[in-house]
Amino acid sequence: MKNWTALGGVLLTFWLVAGCGGGGPAPEDAKPFAAAIEKYLKDHSMGMKVEAFESLEVTGDTAKASVKMAAKDLGYGLRPTWQITFERKSGVWQVSHVDR
Repeated sequence: MKNWTALGGVLLTFWLVAGCGGGGPAPEDAKPFAAAIEKYLKDHSMGMKVEAFESLEVTGDTAKASVKMAAKDLGYGLRPTWQITFERKSGVWQVSHVDR
């Protein structure tokens, strides 16, 4: 019985460590991409804002991100996750495609 208790403790610890780490990219890493999304939202007159980056993968001059969005003026409501593709043009990241 002690072995099962020890195994359960180890598994619980592993589960907690795995679930509490990671998250999204560091805020500094996401700044140029957040700026690109803000420009995209403004250009398309969308009342949304970036709530959090869930993932960000950069490959050369392209990048893909999974971004949790929220209504700009409301503190409640749906928080959809958008899949956003970026391209770097003249050193500036721009939104090239959005899957909502």
